[in-house]
Amino acid sequence: MRARWWFRLAPVVLVAVGLLLGHAHAQREGYPAPRFPSYLKPPRGIDDLMPAARAAVRQIGGRTPLGLAKPGQRVLLVVPTRQDRMVVDAIIRAYRERGVQADFVLEHEARGLTLEQARHEPLYTGEEGWREIGIFRREMLRYMPPDVRRENEPRLFSPNEREGARRYLDRHPDYQVVFAGGGGRPTWRKVLGPHGDKFYGNWTYISFYDLLSRIPTYPADVWRLTEERTIEPLAWAEEVRVTDPEGTDIRWRVSEPQAREWARGAYLQGHLFMYPLQAGGRHPVSPGSPLPNTQVWLPPIVPDGAEGVIAGTSGHFGSSRTCACTSRTA
Repeated sequence: MRARWWFRLAPVVLVAVGLLLGHAHAQREGYPAPRFPSYLKPPRGIDDLMPAARAAVRQIGGRTPLGLAKPGQRVLLVVPTRQDRMVVDAIIRAYRERGVQADFVLEHEARGLTLEQARHEPLYTGEEGWREIGIFRREMLRYMPPDVRRENEPRLFSPNEREGARRYLDRHPDYQVVFAGGGGRPTWRKVLGPHGDKFYGNWTYISFYDLLSRIPTYPADVWRLTEERTIEPLAWAEEVRVTDPEGTDIRWRVSEPQAREWARGAYLQGHLFMYPLQAGGRHPVSPGSPLPNTQVWLPPIVPDGAEGVIAGTSGHFGSSRTCACTSRTA
C-alpha cells in the first residue's frame, strides 16, 4: 500500500520540483517572474465584452481569423460543450454589426449526443496528456491500460467533432464560412470533405479570458510579418539549436533539400511548424491564406541527429494545465 501511495504521489512531486527549478532558472537569467495580467477581469455583462468582440470579428491574423468573413456571408461557429455562452453571443452580435450572419452549434449537438453524454466523455489535463494518444492514434489504444481503453471506447465509436460538423454542414449547406476546433486545421479541412474550403480557422474564444486577452487587437499585419520573418531563414539552415529560460536545450541537423521543404511547409497562420517533422507530410499554406495549396504535397521530413533536453510542456488541448517536466530525446 505504501509503495502504491508513493507511485501516485511521485508525478506530483516531480511537477512541483520542475516548476520550482524552472522558475529559479528564469530568475537567474534575468527574466521577470510570471504574473497574471491585471486587465483580465470578469465581465459584468455582455456590454463589457463588446469592444473585444468587435475587434475579434475584424482580426484576420492568428488561428481564429474571424475577420476573413465578409458582409453578407453566413458563418457557423462550432463551439465546445464548456463554451461561455456570453462570449459567443458577443461575437455573434459583433458579427451582426458588420453585416455577417453568424450562428453557433455545440460540438456534442452536432455529433448527436446529449449534454449528459458529452459530460461523461474524457477531458484530459496536462499531467495526463499521454492518454490523448488513444484519441489521436486509435491503433495505439490496444497498448493502453484496461481502464484507459474502457474510458476511450465510447468516444471512439461515436462521431467525433469533425465528423459531427461535417454531418451538420451536410444538413445545413448554406453556411459559407466555418470556425471550429481547438487545433488540427489541416485535418479539419480534410474531414469536412466537400465543406473543407469553408473552414477558415479554429474557434479559440471559449471563455472571457480568451476574448479579453488582447489577442483580438494585435495588429494582423505585424503578426503576419513576424511569422514571415521567423520562417525566412529556414531554407538556409544547416543546424538548429533551441533554448529557453526553463532550461530547454535541443538541437538537430537538416540537409539542404530538407531545409527547402521545411521552409515551404513551416507556415500555418498563428501556428508555425518550427520542427521539420511537423512541416512535412502535408499540403503547404501560403502566408495570409487560410486554405492549403492542395496541388502541392510535401513529403515527411525527418531531421538528423535530434537530441537534447526539453523542460516545460503543457497539455495539447482542452482545459490543460501547464506541466513542467524534463525529458531527453535521442
